[in-house]
Amino acid sequence: MDDLTDYVVQHITVENFSIKVKAAVENILKEMVIKKDIKVGKLSIVDWADYNYTSDWVFGTVIDKEYYFMCIHPDGSFEIERMVINLFNITEYDSYMDFFNVEDYSSGEFSGVIGLIKDSAGNINLIKETEIYTIPDYEQMGNILSNVASDVSFKGAEIVSLLQDIRLSSDNKKIRAELDILIPTIELNAEYDKKSIMKMFKGRNIKKVVVQHIFEDTGVMLYAYLRGEDVRNEYLSGTLDINYVQVSDNMARFCVGEIGYGMQYSMIRASVIREVQAVDGCGIRKIWNANRNAFSV
Repeated sequence: MDDLTDYVVQHITVENFSIKVKAAVENILKEMVIKKDIKVGKLSIVDWADYNYTSDWVFGTVIDKEYYFMCIHPDGSFEIERMVINLFNITEYDSYMDFFNVEDYSSGEFSGVIGLIKDSAGNINLIKETEIYTIPDYEQMGNILSNVASDVSFKGAEIVSLLQDIRLSSDNKKIRAELDILIPTIELNAEYDKKSIMKMFKGRNIKKVVVQHIFEDTGVMLYAYLRGEDVRNEYLSGTLDINYVQVSDNMARFCVGEIGYGMQYSMIRASVIREVQAVDGCGIRKIWNANRNAFSV
């Protein structure tokens, strides 16, 4: 086998490229840069020196009662150390290890701590587990589906009036042209149910415009369009992307969900809400805004 001592190695599988190739390649390249940075002990994935910090940043976590700390110096060089509590050799990290409280997880002010961040100004923020999970806005989505399923019909004259409003307010030439042809064909005294109204239109764009206008004007939903960024942000925001809520000056909550593309049919996992808690009288907003990515790992 070739000697790969001086190389950065990245193992990949066919599954990495089964869906979104661009995202997979970008992630592989990013991971290779991170591996190289760890090997040489200096950040290159970001230009840390440009932040002009005057003191070190410290990031800590605990795994199986073993403590790991990463200390980043102002020039971007860093060390990663595995630490254990040693009563005969007290270091700066001992005070940080006390926050994790792994020996008595069920008690203590800072129980549940899984991460620690100390910024260059000395502010310490703790990342804590909670037993809270996010869910989609199922109540609002249920209301929409119930609205769509309701048995409602319109007189032809009502439909003509609604479509004329759309015709006058729309800047889309294709929509106006289609309505010009459609409106004269509607029987004013006939009854039209939701399905028959939807069949009047050819394109998806005009259907969405009509559905939205009729809902805003009458409160009746002809059809539920539950795909797209707007719907995703409104009903699935808690389970997708990074969400952050400032609860107080020294406490915030956040979660990291799936990357959202439209409305996915399934979620791999629920989003666990975590807390960021400031200690020693430090605030939390500054450290979050300064290093948002640190909380999303």
